[in-house]
Amino acid sequence: MKIIEIFKKNKLLTAVSLAYVILFIAIPDKAYLSVKNSMYYIIEMLQIMPVIFILTSIIEAWVPKEVIMKGFGEKAGIKGSVFSFLLGSFFSRTYLRCISNL
Repeated sequence: MKIIEIFKKNKLLTAVSLAYVILFIAIPDKAYLSVKNSMYYIIEMLQIMPVIFILTSIIEAWVPKEVIMKGFGEKAGIKGSVFSFLLGSFFSRTYLRCISNL
């Protein structure tokens, strides 16, 4: 009973794991390539995460919560979505340029 609850809470992880198992049974060479690509993207994401955590901490310390909620909160509407998309695109592009120059 407890295992079923864990699967229900992690539906996406369960579906992806099941897809990998089926792929390994049906087409092992494609499954290996798929796992290799997934691991590449996971490692790439883990390289970016510390910088994101640091930037988030700095922004939280320097910018008052009211300003953040006004610009990105529920009441920000489409303006908040567009602003967060542009800000995220800028920071990710800048970070990728920095690490590609190393």
